[in-house]
Amino acid sequence: MEIEINKKKIHTEFLKNINSSEFSDYEKNTIEFCNQWLSGKESFTVQTSGSTGEPKQIHIKREQMIASAKQTAKALNLKKGYKALVCLSTEHIAGIMMIVRCLTVKMDMVIINPVANPLQNFSEKYFFDFAAFVPIQLS
Repeated sequence: MEIEINKKKIHTEFLKNINSSEFSDYEKNTIEFCNQWLSGKESFTVQTSGSTGEPKQIHIKREQMIASAKQTAKALNLKKGYKALVCLSTEHIAGIMMIVRCLTVKMDMVIINPVANPLQNFSEKYFFDFAAFVPIQLS
């Protein structure tokens, strides 16, 4: 399975061996979450975005995240090998759950910094099987 973070491609087998000096703090945090997930960490403390109330930290178990990812995969017919665009902040639960869905289903990921127009740097021929957006990214 391959992860691309801001145009840097990494196979999941090699995530632990990367030279972190090549990555921004945002990218390092994203890679750290992936490493924790792949090493089997059982629970996580994550930040909510505050879109429906005051931002807060929540504690969530791996099994809950997997159950949610599997339900989404079933509902949307997501398959191994699909390519997903992760353009939600991986510092908040929505972006983290995009990563969890990809890792659970074994989809390839293209992770970019969250921006208002996440598709602006992709050609019209570039294809994603799965993506999630916040309202400003759709407008």
